[in-house]
Amino acid sequence: MAIPTDVQAALTRLSSGYNNGDYNASTNPLGFSNGGHRINLYALTADVTLVGVWLDTTVTPVVDISAEIQALTAIVDEITTLAAIDDQIVTLAALSAQLVTLAAIASNITTVAGISTNVTTVAGVSTHVTTVAGIHTQVTTVAARDADVGTVANRDADIGIVADRDAAIGTVAGIATAVSTVAGIDEDVSTVAAISSAVSTVANRDADIGTVADRDADIVIVSARDTDIATVADRDIAIGVVAGIAADVEAISAISSNVTTVASIQAQVTTVAARDADIDTVAGIAASVATVAGIDEDVSTVGGIAAAVSTVAARDADIGTVADRDGDIAIVAARDADIGIVADRDAAIGTVAGIASQVSAVAAIDDDVTTVAGIQAQVSTVAARDVAIGTVASRDAAIAIVAAADTEIATVAAIAAPVVAVANIDEDVAAVAGIAASIVATAENETNINTVASSIADVNSVAENIDAVISAEEYAAAAQAAARPYAFDDATADASPGAGVFRMNDASPASTTVLFVSVTDAASTDQAAFLDALDDSTTMNNRGQITLTSASDRSVQASFRVTGNVTVETGYRKVPVAYIGHSGAFSPGDACAFAFARSGDKGLDGLGAGDVVGPDGATDGGLVLFDGASGKLVKTGAAPAVVATSGQYADLSGRPTLGTAAGAATGDFATAEQGGLADSAVQPDALADAMASVAAAARRFSIWIGY
Repeated sequence: MAIPTDVQAALTRLSSGYNNGDYNASTNPLGFSNGGHRINLYALTADVTLVGVWLDTTVTPVVDISAEIQALTAIVDEITTLAAIDDQIVTLAALSAQLVTLAAIASNITTVAGISTNVTTVAGVSTHVTTVAGIHTQVTTVAARDADVGTVANRDADIGIVADRDAAIGTVAGIATAVSTVAGIDEDVSTVAAISSAVSTVANRDADIGTVADRDADIVIVSARDTDIATVADRDIAIGVVAGIAADVEAISAISSNVTTVASIQAQVTTVAARDADIDTVAGIAASVATVAGIDEDVSTVGGIAAAVSTVAARDADIGTVADRDGDIAIVAARDADIGIVADRDAAIGTVAGIASQVSAVAAIDDDVTTVAGIQAQVSTVAARDVAIGTVASRDAAIAIVAAADTEIATVAAIAAPVVAVANIDEDVAAVAGIAASIVATAENETNINTVASSIADVNSVAENIDAVISAEEYAAAAQAAARPYAFDDATADASPGAGVFRMNDASPASTTVLFVSVTDAASTDQAAFLDALDDSTTMNNRGQITLTSASDRSVQASFRVTGNVTVETGYRKVPVAYIGHSGAFSPGDACAFAFARSGDKGLDGLGAGDVVGPDGATDGGLVLFDGASGKLVKTGAAPAVVATSGQYADLSGRPTLGTAAGAATGDFATAEQGGLADSAVQPDALADAMASVAAAARRFSIWIGY
């Protein structure tokens, strides 16, 4: 879910563009001081509106799942581990139908349960195990001829096959419990394998998933589609092909009387007899062996990621929570083609039925079996081995089953360690399989989760920078109410511009006197009431200010003053305007924000009696003077004298003629400082009094000293 370019640009301006510095068109075009608010307030409102609308329709639902997505932050190491095994999990995906198909033949293999001890006896013919793989059904003929040494001898190829797999049978028998466990969850193992890519992707997005989990209340996530995976699981028809080779099996049975040369395989018979207990064990889990063998690559893959699978299983609730929010991230649905690819592999997986040719090949060698009948001299040798042959004969049904499962036994034995590993985490595998769709959904949504996680910080930044008190959602809602989304149409005719569109009655904004505005905005919201209220102010010549701003380039805008009543037309409104200013030019189809700031209503008229009467005319620039003493008559007066701004008397108009002193140069007069000294000096009148006082004092002094 990538952030649209215009929304990202708005986020950038809101987080680091708008500022309290002085506005300067070149160096600080987003400043609010020095008159910048008149230019940028509407742009800022439009940005917040754009982000708010985007949050409301695209990102806000993500808030609903922050708690769940937070829970995913703890699985970074585990999911990273999954990232390292993407190839193995992809392999499992390609085998899911095979696992289902092999599991479907479990009922056919249960026959092994009754002949487990015979399988060990058959181990003596281990060199012929490969041959038995092609005639596993035919070995059942031995059951009908257990009393006949010749019949047992005729089964030398089957006994040889079992003997050749002695070591493998022992290995499988030793992990019988694990094999059964894995077989019991074979569909789950296949399911996990089928989502290998998704598991790896989830591992790579641990941090993002954690971030999204933190914001679960704000984010809504889609769950994945698993319909195609179910299609892969439905490919069980291939097992029917096996039944189609019944005629080949009968061909082998028809020549059982010729197999009387069991002497040549007496060593193998003894080996098989010694393994009868192991053969019984394997026969008892024949269905599980076949199932596990069919998913050997899956088991190996899952065994190799046992720790990772357990870790993911422990987080199934968190991953499920992320996937449950499919309502808002529908883009994940676009990834269903990848899942469909897995489903499309059903035909290739169905080729497991190709083992029919192996059975047919065995039927084609019946002449060779007849040739063996020509060495009857060895019958006496077989008689000497009657105890061993009896053991083999008593296990004939199990021998047939084990020989038929030759390839599977070898396969399971080769992956014994992974089988045990998978068996030990069977509950975890089942848990992961249970949330496979959720894991795929989460993985396919990795880019969007990362984008949303990153954009959350931007959203928080917007909230902090716009208003520390009002939340981003509240501010966006307020801004959305103040500006409406419209598209520009460069036509100028007086007609409906079309839904969500506005036009001017002149190609130049400076010459525009009427705006034609659709009653529905670009979001299909009915704006009739909003447009009809544009003329509600009682300040007649200035009902309010309309500002139109391009969403793609905030520098492109135009401002108008609403000057009269809005005219109602069908589908649109005609708004009379007076040009205020504009910058740049709108292009046809430009997405724009239509903002309106209403003027205050006209104030109340004066409350007097209203009986003051003025003259019929007046002198331009003249003063208003009362006429008489009633206070109810006024008259016009002359214009006032011009006041000199230079400080020079000569610059005054209508100046009077000055006297001598006023006309003298300023240098002829004392300064203020000189005048102050003169005021404090002894004046002539005061000096005469002072001299008289001095003379009187001198006379008194002369008398005092005796003169």
